[in-house]
Amino acid sequence: MNFTEQVVLITGGSRGLGRAFAQALVAAGARVAITARGASELHEIAAQLSSAADQVIAIPADVVDPEAAPRVVAETEQRLGPITLLINNAGQFRAFGRIGDMDPFEWWNEVEVNLKGPLLYAHAVLPSMRARRQGRRLTTAAPWPRPCRTLAGSPRPA
Repeated sequence: MNFTEQVVLITGGSRGLGRAFAQALVAAGARVAITARGASELHEIAAQLSSAADQVIAIPADVVDPEAAPRVVAETEQRLGPITLLINNAGQFRAFGRIGDMDPFEWWNEVEVNLKGPLLYAHAVLPSMRARRQGRRLTTAAPWPRPCRTLAGSPRPA
């Protein structure tokens, strides 16, 4: 596929699927912005992906920070051009176990990363996409390593 003339923003772009998406899209000619919390790792990955400053940029940010998404979108569009594809890839899947055994704050953090993060980035990128009548969003979810036993109504005894 040819992705020249495409600008892609990838959350969770420093590891796993996000990094693989970035590699494939850069190879296909896209200009790519990657974002994640770890600044040093993020900049290292961006440098590995391309030496061209106008092809890959790294923007450190936390997906649950409501001020970060508009800032990341604005910086991406200023440096690379209008975003044509948003890949909401940042996610966490660590809070497993019985409700009584897990940390409720850790569980809630996962809810924020997995639900609030994609909402914040979609909300930030949609005005520009709508104005141009062009753009796509893709939200990924890594498979759960085992069935979730923490859902309300779970048939497990306390």
